[in-house]
Amino acid sequence: APYNPTHALFMASRCLYILVVRLDLPAAEAVAQATQWLDAIHANAVKARVLLVGTHADKLDGGAGFFTLNSTIAERGQAALTHVYTRLEHYLENSRLRLRAEAERLRAAMDELRAGDDADAAADGCPQLQRDIDDVEAAARATAVLDPARVAVSSTTG
Repeated sequence: APYNPTHALFMASRCLYILVVRLDLPAAEAVAQATQWLDAIHANAVKARVLLVGTHADKLDGGAGFFTLNSTIAERGQAALTHVYTRLEHYLENSRLRLRAEAERLRAAMDELRAGDDADAAADGCPQLQRDIDDVEAAARATAVLDPARVAVSSTTG
């Protein structure tokens, strides 16, 4: 944890990030850890591509409900990883929607300022509001992308 602030120094756009998820953890814990890293990637690497890799597939049991007990390790791992992937995609889409809603809120504030009686306030406030809108819209477009074609599973034994 003390080195977390330095991670941003090593993040750049146009890179492929490998996000490793332990499939033997409870799904909520795995998703929470992954979203922490997705947020860091999104904040520091615009339009980054993320390869989601699930590990410890051989440690999965039938309790998660994603597969049957006679499934192969690869099938179990893929089912668990698909579950995590779906939750992460939902998280990223919610982030995009929140950012778009914030841009709309800022646009409404700018329209209200322009429609007001105080021309000086409009002249002073509109350029800053427009910069804020541009920043929020850029953040929405730059949200990290999980590539469904780049999902891999491995076990702890090989």
